[in-house]
Amino acid sequence: MQITPLLIMTMLSLSALAQVSPSPADAQAEQQVRQASDEEVQAFVHNDPKTMARLWSDDLVVTNPLNKFVNKQQVLGMVQSGFLVIPSYDRRIEYARTYGDTVILAGSETVVWGGKMPKVGKTEQLRFTAVWMKQQGRWQEVARHANVVPQPLLTRSHTRSNIDDCTHARSRASKQLRNRTKPHAEIAREIKSNDE
Repeated sequence: MQITPLLIMTMLSLSALAQVSPSPADAQAEQQVRQASDEEVQAFVHNDPKTMARLWSDDLVVTNPLNKFVNKQQVLGMVQSGFLVIPSYDRRIEYARTYGDTVILAGSETVVWGGKMPKVGKTEQLRFTAVWMKQQGRWQEVARHANVVPQPLLTRSHTRSNIDDCTHARSRASKQLRNRTKPHAEIAREIKSNDE
């Protein structure tokens, strides 16, 4: 029996379509976790450790933007002590995937640090990944990683200054090559006078 190319393409198309469309149960799980994620953001904004404790598994682990690996009790302690305060928090979920009783969220966040954080009053952009599991009939976050998105080191004015510095250095190097027959002391005097 011979399988036609049309039949193969149809099977591949149906397979791809089945992977794109989540089941109703997966869609419902994703929606519930998105709602729990929104509650988590509001708990931070309103400094509500009781809600955080309810949303987080007792086994929660976090790699935080301070590059520390901490657990649920340590994060709650930072919140309760007034160290970890986030008065403004915007989370954008860019990816959500359900695997049975596990949902993975990933995206970006904009936060303004408060409390006793090292960059209090500063706005930072974060990237995050969060893992939620259904435990004892409710969704809880079990793992989170968040890191600060590095900002470009050079501003436009720094870039212009760096270009000028490079042009000046190239000009000096070119002059040195042309004057190779001069004694080193004389070249050094010329470079020094150009720097002044």
